[in-house]
This record gives sequence, C-alpha cells and structure tokens, in this order.
Amino acid sequence: MSRWQSSMLSLFGLVGMFLWVGYGTGCGTTCRTALDCQKGQVCLDGQCKADSKPDGSESSNPDLPAVEQRPDGETTQPDGTPDGVKPETGPDLPAADKPTKGDLFINEILFDPPVDEKAGDANKDGKRDSSQDDFIEIVNNTDKTLDITGVVIQVSNTTVFTAPAARLPARTALVVFGGGMANDNEVGTGKGHSKFGGALVYTASLGLVTTSRTIVVSNAAGEELDTFAYGQGGCPDGSTLDQSVTRSPEDPTGTCGKHSELSSTGALFSPGTRADGSLFKDPPAEKPSEMTDGGEPTTEQPPLPKPVAGDLVINEVLYDPASDASGDANKDGTSSSSQDEFVEIVNSTSQKLDLSGVVLTVGGADKFTFPAGTALDGRGAIVVFGGGMTGDTEVGTGMPHSNFGGALVYTASLVLTNSGTVITLKDAGGTELAKFEYGGTACNPGSDVNQSVTLFPELTTGSCSKHSDVSGGTLFSPGTRVDGRPFSAPDPEPMPEASPEMTPDGGAETTPEVSPEPMPEPTPEPTGATPGVGDLIINEVLADPPAGADVNKDGTANTIQDEFVEIVNVSSNTLDLSGLKVNVGGATKHTFPSGLSLPAGKAIVVFAGGMTADTQVNTGMPHTGFGNALVYTSNISLVLTNGGTTVSLQTAAGVDVDTFTYGNTAPCKGDGDQSVNRSPDKTAGTCEQHSTISGAVGAYSPGTTTSGASF
Repeated sequence: MSRWQSSMLSLFGLVGMFLWVGYGTGCGTTCRTALDCQKGQVCLDGQCKADSKPDGSESSNPDLPAVEQRPDGETTQPDGTPDGVKPETGPDLPAADKPTKGDLFINEILFDPPVDEKAGDANKDGKRDSSQDDFIEIVNNTDKTLDITGVVIQVSNTTVFTAPAARLPARTALVVFGGGMANDNEVGTGKGHSKFGGALVYTASLGLVTTSRTIVVSNAAGEELDTFAYGQGGCPDGSTLDQSVTRSPEDPTGTCGKHSELSSTGALFSPGTRADGSLFKDPPAEKPSEMTDGGEPTTEQPPLPKPVAGDLVINEVLYDPASDASGDANKDGTSSSSQDEFVEIVNSTSQKLDLSGVVLTVGGADKFTFPAGTALDGRGAIVVFGGGMTGDTEVGTGMPHSNFGGALVYTASLVLTNSGTVITLKDAGGTELAKFEYGGTACNPGSDVNQSVTLFPELTTGSCSKHSDVSGGTLFSPGTRVDGRPFSAPDPEPMPEASPEMTPDGGAETTPEVSPEPMPEPTPEPTGATPGVGDLIINEVLADPPAGADVNKDGTANTIQDEFVEIVNVSSNTLDLSGLKVNVGGATKHTFPSGLSLPAGKAIVVFAGGMTADTQVNTGMPHTGFGNALVYTSNISLVLTNGGTTVSLQTAAGVDVDTFTYGNTAPCKGDGDQSVNRSPDKTAGTCEQHSTISGAVGAYSPGTTTSGASF
C-alpha cells in the first residue's frame, strides 16, 4: 500500500468518525437556518444540532456560544445570521398561533372576470385578463393574528398556492390573484396592501375554470380548514357570470350567491374587503335600530317575516310589448318582444317581507327564484323583466331602481305567451302565495294588445283590464300604480254617494251637500329657472379616494361611499334642479328632489353614500362642512370606475346640460388617489388631476374651489 493510499484511508476514517459522532450528538438533518431544524436544535455548518435550551438564548455546547463576535465586530447567532434577524421570515415576525378549523374561511372567489377591460381589472394592474384577474379570498375569522406559514390552497385536489412565512392579522383577508401585478411592490411582501383593504396579496396560477370546482384551504399540518364549491349546491358557475361569488352572510356559515346581488352597491367583486367595501376588522353595517322597552336602541332586528298567501299580489303583466319604441318597457334603449315582457309583484301589507327563496313560475315552470336577503318594503314593488338591461347597474342589486319608482328590478327569461298562461308565486316550501291568469275568462283582453294587463282596482282581486283603459292612455307602468304614483301612496278616495235633502218647500234638493275634501299636501314650488346647456358645470369628480381618507367626513374611510361628483351653477340665475339627473356611464345614479334650487355661483356635491348621521345632508340647505355647498348622497352608489367613464347632467325633460369624461391616462386620470377637476374651476377648461393644478390644496376639494375657497 502506498503512502498516498494509506493517507486516504486515514482521511476516510476520520470523516466516518466525524459523521458517527455527529449522528450520536443529534446531527444528520441538513439545514440552512434554524427554521429547518426541530424545536430544541440549532443549525450549525449545515447540520441540525441539539440545543439544551429550545429558546436559543444560550447553547448547551460550550464550543457553540449563542452569540459570537465576528471579526468585523457584528454579533451573530449560532446559525451564522446577524443577531436579531430571523432568517426566511423577514424582520422580527411576531410569534402567532397556527390556524385550526374555523379560524380561516374562504369568502369570495372570482373565476369569471367581467369582460369589460376596465370593469374586469380585479387585480388593478391596468388590464383585464381572464385568468390573472381570478382570485380567491380567505379571511381570518378570529380576533388574533395567525401564523399562516405553509397554509395550502387546493383547487379540485391540485395544490395551487402554499403561503410563505407570514402573519395574517385578526379580521383581515388573504387574497391570491391568478397572476399579473408584475410592477406592484406591495404584492408578496406579507404586508397589508393599500388597494385591497389591507389584505395580504399574493399571486399564483389558480386554474379557476368557469365550470364546477371545489376549493379547499388547509393548514401546514394538512388539517382541512374550510371548503367552498361553485357550480353545485346552488352556487352558480358559467362563462357569462362576469362577477365573483361570495358568502352571504360573509362568515363561515354563509351560503353562496352572486356578488352584485349581495352587495349593497351592486359591485361585481371586492377582493380584500366585504361586499360593501367595508373592512373585515370593522363591525358589519348595522341594520336600522329599534327601540327597546327601556328606550335604548337595539343593534339587531328580529328576522323579517316570510310572506303568506295574500301578502303578495301579482298586479301587472306585460306579455305583448309593442314592436316599436313604445314597447321599450325595461328602458334599455331597445324594443324586444321577449326582453320587455314583465311581471310586477307588490307587497300589499304594511310590513317589510323576506322574499328569500320565493319562486316565480310561468305555466308551471320555475322562471326566477329571489336570492337570499331579498327584502321588500310594505307597499313596495318588484319587477321581473324578460331580459336585456345588460348595462343597467341597478338591476339585480336588491336596491330601489331610480327608473321604476323605487321598485326592485330583476331579469329572467319569462316566455309569457300571448295566448295565455298562469303565473304563480310560491314560497320555498312550494306553498302558493299568489296567482295571475290571463287568456281565460277572467282576463281575456286579446292576444295582440301591445300593452300590459293590470288588476283594477289595483292590489285587489278586481277585474283584469288593459292598461290604457284605466290609466288615461299609457301602455304600462312597471314599479308604480297606473297613474305613475308609488304603491305606498293612498288609494284614490271613492266619490261620495249623493243623498237628496229636502228643500224648505218640501221638494228634493237636486245637488247634495258634500263635505269639502282635505287639501292635498302642497308640492314645493320650484324657484328659479330651468337649467340650460352651459348653466351647470360638472367641476370635480373623485373616482379613486385615497386609502384611509374620509372624504365625506362621516367618520369612516370608504373607497366607495367617499366618491363624489361636484356641480357648480355658473349662470347668473338661481336654477331649479327639480328632477335633474346625475348619470354615470349612461345610467341614472341620482335624481334631485322637487323644489330644490341652487343659487348662482354655488355648488352642490353628490357623495356615493355614508353620512347617515349627518343632519345637514339631503336638506337643500348649505352644509358648513363643505364650504356651504348643498350636499346630497346618491340614490344608489355612483360606481365611478377608476379607469374612466362619462358623468352627465340631464334635466327632467331629457336635455343634456353638461358632460364630464375622464380616463386612465394623464392629465385626466381617474386612478390616482385624488380627484380630477376642471382647470380653471367653473369653466369648460381642461381636465387635470387635482394636485397638479396651480394653487390646489390637497387631493380633493368637494364643495370648494381647488384652493379650498368657497364658491
């Protein structure tokens, strides 16, 4: 044996002895940091070794001090990382509990982003993508921060996301988008994202196809925490959904529904927040309180009563719309023999009813089931049209529709044949609540009438009549009485019977003496001129309230409710704004009440919501918090999309007074955490972002000029 061979054998023997010793002292598992080792071990020279004190404060091995002094003077931990830094987890991640069943729940899933380039940009990266804008939202349902390291999301048994080392604060969301967001420096950081309600935001290839899928979230130990399935069990799927599905209520017990039908604003999705845009950590919006016997307001109301037979009335049916423009019953700009058909349903009681699960049938076939949470006010109406209305943001929201007397409006394929059929309403258990039959002996106005048929007197078991015969000539009135009044208005008083009275000479008096009718309440008389083109200017629009900014000063920052439109009277006359409409993207969002006047040179601001405790809002009086401008909240949410839209003013007579269009590029860029404003104020000048205008103060100025001065 040569000297070289002898040396090599000796070396191998030493290595073997080292490995044996290492094995006997707890080595054998390779590591890069202490996180790769078991509790009670430290990482040294790439191996996990036993440490007598699991907290790592002091090593049991005198040759391995817990803190070493490096030549450059900086102290290190036994695994070689700088003292005070926890490798792999980011700086100083706090200790937190691992999630167990019930701690996390899947709240919202978007698998079919809206096809519109702007409306479908869920991840806010500037473009709509059918897969990258998909997302899964998971919520921490506890009041403690959770360590979500290793939490796994599976889609139909395929793992699509494993959470890195991160901590999810109490009542906060984790949102995983399908991709994109390459230039977003808040994604993947483990910190709250400013554009998504402080949620932790990551990206992964999700594989959320538009057919049925089951999503499962599990903890690092493999324990299943929650499941959410769409395309089954009443949860819709499909490639034309154009919105997310979400739980209602938004907690682990919630059922699944379309986002727009569950959101009070009609929004199509809400990654990182509740459906109404509020934060999960804030209390849910309370229902109007009731007084207890002791006079203290309660925070909850008892469940709404379900309707019983006789509570609901099918009052009006349009089965034969006219083929010309007069047949456009659903007001979507197109006459259609099927889409303009409708069924009008009225709550004949004085109490609000819960219509969740009530089924509308035509000819024995189910045509529409009212979604969970559908509540109909006493003497309120619901109208179900045959279709169309695809650009109408008030349809399907469960909120009063401004074009149909405040009725709730939905669409469904009705197939109301002209020859006649039977329409019924049934509760979820199949009990019949109401019925309307046409084409038979009780209601047989003919197969070609080009108008609706209606009960008359209304809301009774009275006879069925052609609409024009009892309305003075109109062809239909979806959502209102035949004369256009709301159903909450009192029924017309019948004329008193004439009672003959004796004259002084013993003869019969031919003219009865009738007590005078009480005078109706006067309608506010308008003061001022009707606005014409150029009299009003849409001066400022806020589509993208800065995160955390309470623009409407109601005590809560809300990126939906703090949107606003500011209008200025630039004429020399007081203007009558009665019936003036604020339209966004062609849809009416607010109609000013009768008798409202705006003095010359003054402003009026319409916020998208909130301000429920503000006693100066919606009064027609100057608001001291907004430069003495008049302040209103819109009838329904403004939905001022960040990417751009057109806002217009239209008189009650249909005259377009002014328009304001903003986009997604400078200088008139809606997505900039600030408003866009006319420059100069009160002119038809250029549109610029608020902060770029000379002399401007802040990112917005509702009710005042850009410099903060009153108009």
